[in-house]
Amino acid sequence: MSIPEQDKYIRQIDREVVWKNVMDRKYRFGFSDGKEEGRAEGRAEGIEQGRTEQLVESIKNLMSAGFDYEKAVEILKVPAEQIDELRQLIFQNL
Repeated sequence: MSIPEQDKYIRQIDREVVWKNVMDRKYRFGFSDGKEEGRAEGRAEGIEQGRTEQLVESIKNLMSAGFDYEKAVEILKVPAEQIDELRQLIFQNL
């Protein structure tokens, strides 16, 4: 192999090594970023689900104590956008 061919060959190998390192780095950081993002979403969903379950339980307790549904929702200051969802959850299980 001539010297110019050797130089060309070495530069090509260097480019391939650099490309592989760049792609490996993107994969590692992309993977860890994706895992963190997934964990944060999972935590947020879990917290929201826990709040909803607590509201349902509180409304059921108030209803069993003699309050009607509307009064229980008023006492607990349930957000307006959540009222129908809670009504469905409560009355489908009764």
